[in-house]
Amino acid sequence: MCEAKDVDAEETVERSVDLDYVLVNELGQFGRFQIKYILCLIALPIMSSGFFGDYVFTATAIPHRCRIPECGESTKSDVYGPDWITNAIPLTDAGPKFASCERYAPAHSGYNGSLLHCPIDLFDHSITQKCDEFVYDGVTSVVYDFDLACKEWLRTLAGTLSSLGTLLVLPLVGYISDHFGRRMALLFSVFNTALIGVFKAFSLNYTMFLALQLLQTTLGAGLASSAYIFSTELVGPKYRVLTSATSSATFSCWEVVLGVVAWLVRPWRSLLMTLYIPVFLLLSYYWILSESVRWLLAKKKYAEARQVLENVAKTNKTNISAKSMNDLLNPPTRKLKVLFLTLTWPFIPPELTVLRLVVYLAGKFGISLVFTSLYLYTSELYPTEFRHSLLGFSSMVGRIGSICAPLTPLLTDYWLGLPNTVLGLMSGLLVLTQPETFGRKLPDTLEEAETIGK
Repeated sequence: MCEAKDVDAEETVERSVDLDYVLVNELGQFGRFQIKYILCLIALPIMSSGFFGDYVFTATAIPHRCRIPECGESTKSDVYGPDWITNAIPLTDAGPKFASCERYAPAHSGYNGSLLHCPIDLFDHSITQKCDEFVYDGVTSVVYDFDLACKEWLRTLAGTLSSLGTLLVLPLVGYISDHFGRRMALLFSVFNTALIGVFKAFSLNYTMFLALQLLQTTLGAGLASSAYIFSTELVGPKYRVLTSATSSATFSCWEVVLGVVAWLVRPWRSLLMTLYIPVFLLLSYYWILSESVRWLLAKKKYAEARQVLENVAKTNKTNISAKSMNDLLNPPTRKLKVLFLTLTWPFIPPELTVLRLVVYLAGKFGISLVFTSLYLYTSELYPTEFRHSLLGFSSMVGRIGSICAPLTPLLTDYWLGLPNTVLGLMSGLLVLTQPETFGRKLPDTLEEAETIGK
């Protein structure tokens, strides 16, 4: 019995010498090495991933109206609001002072006005008709260059295709990351983001612009998840929450920077080049960024793993013992929780406006915390050898929720609070079925992942 206990204890000690154990007890959980990689190097790709929202500015709506050839107008850059405009275009109750997509029918076929004088009797105010051509109040968007006035569905298609690309990219970049390395997945995303982003600035027509918009996110939008996986695998258990929150905050802050750049650089072609040309500099990570040591160990690339571990010890001014090094490089042979994580991915009367607003903002705050925590929690449940693929799969299924979200308001026909109740109740109950991961080591194999919570 005693001998059996000693054997069990010995096996427990052997199993406890893993990367998390070494980070906590020898190398350091958040030393100079981790700060260098997370706060400096990994932050830049996460920042760059915020640029995928460029369509908010490049395809922004521009005020427009019908072009009136009877008044001498011949180009889409004619004066947007001449003095005579209400003679030719009806006023509207909401939005701009005059209609965007219709005009009064001409009253005479052989008599025209001029840009300076276009009298009201040239038009029949009892009849309106759709515009054939347009004049725009601005030139900074694809709407002007590709004449998208009164084609709102076509203009907003850029955002839809961008979201579709973020769904398609996740399994692709996850496969690359888990099979060829975290660094390769990051460089793959960086290269496609920069190259296609610059190509997009030279779009010859809107079809080309939309195709490149979809292609860019399909091949490059794995930038954030690649960087996130990289940073999560570098730190010890105590600092994973801090790392996750820092990554999310970095992304949010850089979206503010995107807005500032778009305010300073108005023409959409110049904006795209300003955003994406500097991203090429991140290709230098091939030489300055070490591969994830956790991935190297999982893939049995022990020679490279040894070099990284020695570099961590040197940078953090710590030591890794020979025994720990030997245990990491000679692990014992070992022979998911996916469905819930893919899904994770009000009752107040309408007249209580202030209370409804307070509750709404509280809910917004709560869901922001959930979104920040979800990436970390998912990473802690999935094993190293499949972590990025499964994270990508979970996020991909979550994108289906984004696609369905515009349809959920239809449920309010039955009850105003039904959409939030259904989604919130399902997610809340399913959370209770999952194990606690706080302070636990990151699983490296499927076997270790299955033992979480047991």
